[in-house]
Amino acid sequence: MSTSTPQKNKVSTRQTRRTHSEAFKQSLIEACAETGPSVAGVALANGSNANQLRRWMRERGALKTGAVCSSVPHARICAGC
Repeated sequence: MSTSTPQKNKVSTRQTRRTHSEAFKQSLIEACAETGPSVAGVALANGSNANQLRRWMRERGALKTGAVCSSVPHARICAGC
């Protein structure tokens, strides 16, 4: 007679990190440099996070202290458009 207990099926819920091309990152940064959308608005419209977009800007020297875009309505920015 076996004393082993039945194995429970484990479902992996591990999330993987998304990767974005340099062209995608640069297009979002350029969109923020234009008069118009806010950093948060550009990030949200493109399925990204405002904090991540600000980090990309900071890493590339595009973010100055207190820098924000204007508050004009924004449009979806696409690297391939």
